[in-house]
Amino acid sequence: MTLSRSFHIILLFTALLLGGCAKHQLYRSALTICEGVDTEQTCAQHAMARESSAGQAEDDYLLAFIEFDDQGQLFSREQMRAVTDADRHGRLKAEAISPR
Repeated sequence: MTLSRSFHIILLFTALLLGGCAKHQLYRSALTICEGVDTEQTCAQHAMARESSAGQAEDDYLLAFIEFDDQGQLFSREQMRAVTDADRHGRLKAEAISPR
């Protein structure tokens, strides 16, 4: 194998290795419940999202995130507390959604 070929293989391997890495951070830092029809765009930073479809109450859903790092440790105890408190107080229950 020539030096040029070895260099290209190492360069390719390094690019693949670095390209597959994600930042070690909390992605959903807003601790309030985000509501809306298009939650994918508007609620990207929220730990809790309530999506409701126009006039279709049976299609509504709730989604909550508690994020952990690669070793299973919580990123944020406040995030866990906000989700569990919202659940404990009934704000995440499906019947708490009012049809729009």
